[in-house]
Amino acid sequence: MEQEREITIALIEYSSPLAAVTFPRLINTTTEMQAAAPAIEITRLFRMLGVGTDVLRGFAAVLLLIATVSLLIALWNALRERQADWAMLRLLGASPQRIAGVLVWQALLLTLMGAVLGLAIGHLLTGLVGHMLATDRSLPITGWIWLPEQAWVLAGAIVLALAAALLPVLALYKLQVLSILQVR
Repeated sequence: MEQEREITIALIEYSSPLAAVTFPRLINTTTEMQAAAPAIEITRLFRMLGVGTDVLRGFAAVLLLIATVSLLIALWNALRERQADWAMLRLLGASPQRIAGVLVWQALLLTLMGAVLGLAIGHLLTGLVGHMLATDRSLPITGWIWLPEQAWVLAGAIVLALAAALLPVLALYKLQVLSILQVR
């Protein structure tokens, strides 16, 4: 049993920065062993994760664009379906600004509900992935930390909601009350 044992890992502390650079290269080129510097390996890992992060950011941007277009379509359809209701409200004395405000509030509420629900689901899934990795004693990840930067997600969602509501609101201002009510 003693003869079958072999050294599989060794931790070496360097006395100088030059040794930290040259010794691993010497080990890798002159022996069958492999030297790995933890700082270099962690940097390489974070660089690989950085590419994945960039891909996720691009995916998120595409999703935000699709959500904005779908909100625009939903508001436009709501405007068209309720044209008679809007015209009747105008006939009863509601100002165009008040009706436009209702449409903008609808866009903001839909957007805020979607953003808050999306953040909550994202944190929940991150927590589940962290729990799965914790059972493997891998990376310590938690989904229960809310960063202040995530407020920018809500702010961006509000800006996109206002942008999506702009076309339907402009169409609402051009609404011909008399012609719509005469058709009905």
